[in-house]
Amino acid sequence: MARIVVLATGFMAICALSFSPAGAASLSPAPPPSDCLDIVSALMDCLSYVTNDSTIPSPSRSCCSGVADVFTESPECICQALQEANDLGVAVNMTRALDLPAACSVKASKIHCDGEL
Repeated sequence: MARIVVLATGFMAICALSFSPAGAASLSPAPPPSDCLDIVSALMDCLSYVTNDSTIPSPSRSCCSGVADVFTESPECICQALQEANDLGVAVNMTRALDLPAACSVKASKIHCDGEL
């Protein structure tokens, strides 16, 4: 179960780092709050869309709701999630992960994470 949560958080982190609508503001993340896992767990419904072997043509409504929640509530959690996924060697379909905010019609500001991932 923990691996699934990390996978969900990891792909959202990738989305936040790489997808930014033109002209969007850039956020410098504050230290992530201690409840990042709870916030990013809202993305569990996106796993079936972003896994490498997925054939699902579009994200579900519940996935998109989770995407919107994470970007609204605590976008700074995305950096932590990406680092954790990277540490565990979690792989996702990068194209789908990067396109998830657009696929869900969620405006996402670009986030700059400190350190190397």
